Amino acid sequence: MNLSVSISHSVKITNSKIYFDGELYLHEESNLDAFLITAYKSLAITYPKFYKMDSMSKLGFIASELLMKNNLETEHDDYKKGLIIQNHSSSLETDKKYQASIQDIASPALFVYTLPNIVLGEMAIRHKFKGENTFFITEKFNAFELIRYTQILFDQHILCTAIIGYIEILDNEVDVFLSLIELKDNNKLLTVKNLEDLYSSQL
Repeated sequence: MNLSVSISHSVKITNSKIYFDGELYLHEESNLDAFLITAYKSLAITYPKFYKMDSMSKLGFIASELLMKNNLETEHDDYKKGLIIQNHSSSLETDKKYQASIQDIASPALFVYTLPNIVLGEMAIRHKFKGENTFFITEKFNAFELIRYTQILFDQHILCTAIIGYIEILDNEVDVFLSLIELKDNNKLLTVKNLEDLYSSQL
């Protein structure tokens, strides 16, 4: 069997909509907090920690849950499952909320999330991704850089599975795009064009 680094599934979250593999999964015209709760409830899971997360972690959690809903247990070693994520504004959305909180009483619950890679920790814990865990700050979604880094890890047999993509939120404006990447027999290869097409198809 000819195995290649391939795109198995993708999720896009933007403008109060969630797309899964190009199909509209959820459309909820409401404020961001209500949208995130509706999206979480649509997953039909029980994970109380979700309610304590900041918005970026909730977005990553929801997107990764959709990607992994039929892949909760894979044949791959947990230490060969990785996360490679980008965004533009780091954890600024939560940083601003934390800064506002210290005018009164600093919030330890918010302080925990004032690092952008915390979202990766939440995703890794949920899905047992114990391999490479990297967060890049970029000007915008950069498929070339994501693929270049991911391909090296697959070529060197460091990873067999990865979730890669972009998780951006600032001033309640959301731009999330994640893909599940696997070494498998699949006609959707991990290429810059394929990843860019998936990212832009639901803008």
